[in-house]
Amino acid sequence: MNMTMEQQDRYNTVLEILNRAVNYLEQEHLDKAVALLTTAIDLEPGWYGPYRFRGDAYFAQGEFEKAIRDFSSALSVCPDSAEVYNNRGLAYYDIGEVEKAIQDFNTAIELHPESSGAYSNRGLVYDSIGEFDKALEDYNTAIAVNSNLVAEYNDLGRTYCEKGEYERAIKASNRVPKFESNNAAAYFNRGCAYGCKGEFEDAIKDFTMAIKLKPDYVNAYNYRGIARSEIDEFYEAIEDFTMVIKLKPDHAEAYCSRGKEWLYRHEWDKAKADFIAARNLGADGVAFFHSRYEDVEDFESDYDVQVPKDLAEILTRR
Repeated sequence: MNMTMEQQDRYNTVLEILNRAVNYLEQEHLDKAVALLTTAIDLEPGWYGPYRFRGDAYFAQGEFEKAIRDFSSALSVCPDSAEVYNNRGLAYYDIGEVEKAIQDFNTAIELHPESSGAYSNRGLVYDSIGEFDKALEDYNTAIAVNSNLVAEYNDLGRTYCEKGEYERAIKASNRVPKFESNNAAAYFNRGCAYGCKGEFEDAIKDFTMAIKLKPDYVNAYNYRGIARSEIDEFYEAIEDFTMVIKLKPDHAEAYCSRGKEWLYRHEWDKAKADFIAARNLGADGVAFFHSRYEDVEDFESDYDVQVPKDLAEILTRR
């Protein structure tokens, strides 16, 4: 059907607004993108594009409920958009609607079976609810669809580690550096697997490489500190936990870990300060201490020391 001149002008106006909005979205000027897309929707409420892209903008802003509404509106116009189902699934996942997320990823896969992203994202959801075998199946399918993926090898390694299959975790992580040697997460995941196997020297090497590639990698410092503690590198472990606290001052576990190292070095005041800091951040430093020792007397017997009374009280179960 031919458009009237007025309809053609409105069409051209909306199209021009949409193009400008997409440019703002690509440049991460999200507020400007949302404003323009809202104008486009007001002018043409039946178009797919403005809802879809405003949903993307809201998602990037962390406005997941608004993103879901816009993705749903886009799907009412174009119900066979696998990409929008995938994006809405991510938004559902971010607000804890796990079943709805899985349902959307299922639909995205039905519409586009070669969508590696939908398999990967569904795998992440399964991983988050402890369905590790289903997660591994999805990660492997994503890799089969697109062998150049990187994150999915990392996800495989992490999930195998969570299952306690450390050799498989190492093999999965080994496959990443072959084509992306600057991937910090791959070294971190392999380091975790080595650590779980008790191969702490290899774990430290991988955590060190991860830190070299990503100098602000909080988890890598934390786990390297744990590995160093296991081989009695106390001061090196303290340095790592101190870096964790510097990068993330509310990291309660790092205060617990560093407090434990100070105990080993008989630095009572520093140990006390760290356990108090951990408690103030909501961590149970007492449980952390008792995961290693039955009670304070057990620690004193092992190290032939006398723990100061005030510190002993802090470390005593109530």
